[in-house]
Amino acid sequence: MFTTPIGTPLDGSNVRKQLAAHLAAAGLPAIRFHNLRHSAASLLAARGVSQRTVMEILGHTQMATTNNVYTHVETATMREATDRMGDLFASDKASN
Repeated sequence: MFTTPIGTPLDGSNVRKQLAAHLAAAGLPAIRFHNLRHSAASLLAARGVSQRTVMEILGHTQMATTNNVYTHVETATMREATDRMGDLFASDKASN
């Protein structure tokens, strides 16, 4: 259990208020606290952490929930994949 600086239990509304304050101070848009689970799953997957490990960290029992709901592909990862595909076509043309 996590507590406040004065030792009382954390309340969900206080966590949301603190998150909103930190985001605003950093000049970032407001998000739901729950969105951080999606971010964590996506960042771990992008860094090569196994799907099973990400599933366990999030506490899911179904891989499909982790993969289809929580893990999102980064734009940079998609760009890299399309660049690689372009490289394949370029190397095919060079060898023909």
